[in-house]
Amino acid sequence: MDWIKSWDITTPKTPDTPITFHVHDSCELLYICQGTVDAKIVEKQYTLKPGHLAIISPLEGHSILPVSFPYKRLGIHVKTDQLKLIGISPVMTSILKRLTPDRNHVFDLSSEPKLTELIEEIVFENKNNFPEKAEMQSILFHKLLLKLYRLYPEGFSPSSSDELIENAKKYIENNIENFISVQELAEKYYYTPSHFIVRFKKHTGYTPQKYYNLCRMARARRLLLDTTLNLSTVAERCGFSDLNSFVRCFRSTMNITPGKFRENSTSKHHEE
Repeated sequence: MDWIKSWDITTPKTPDTPITFHVHDSCELLYICQGTVDAKIVEKQYTLKPGHLAIISPLEGHSILPVSFPYKRLGIHVKTDQLKLIGISPVMTSILKRLTPDRNHVFDLSSEPKLTELIEEIVFENKNNFPEKAEMQSILFHKLLLKLYRLYPEGFSPSSSDELIENAKKYIENNIENFISVQELAEKYYYTPSHFIVRFKKHTGYTPQKYYNLCRMARARRLLLDTTLNLSTVAERCGFSDLNSFVRCFRSTMNITPGKFRENSTSKHHEE
């Protein structure tokens, strides 16, 4: 079960190409070891310093600009939909998926050396092919979440489960090729459109239409990075009736055209 990957990177000087605005389909945990970083996560601006851990939920757009060097960071990507299969409770995973507007993305661990060691151990374990690697990764990551919960309980949602909205999210994710209206979704779950929008946004931080567009952009990003499909085919597979609509939506969400995004990815423009 490939639910986690990690990296350990040091950038000694200003890179030729900055890390542009982008999104991930998985949750990203970014721990700063050295250097200082200006980060924009959705609409919020942060200055990340050594000892800071940024947790960026799936589909949250972000950009990273290192401002002092050397810039060393540890990164972990986690597929949040797999965590229930390894026994991690919804409350523990809520910090990885929280999309509400009041969310704080950055946690100061500079006075918590044991947590730093734990993050380093997760990255080290992930890089090596030790016996029972999967079990060890599960234990270490669960321990990290538990320790974060004790330090920052306000970052977690005690009632993070809304089965109806979780089902609605899965329905959207599985029907990206087709246009999905709010009216259709509301009727499917026996709500009026206005009440459905309120409940959906309370749970996810987004309106249903915004979430649908983010899911379409996530699929577009995967197709642009992992295939050689032409842009018209990518647009069709992401539920767009024409290429121009796809380009406009991609540019408004990602601040870059899909063609340029693909071109940049071949030059390693983006963080791992």
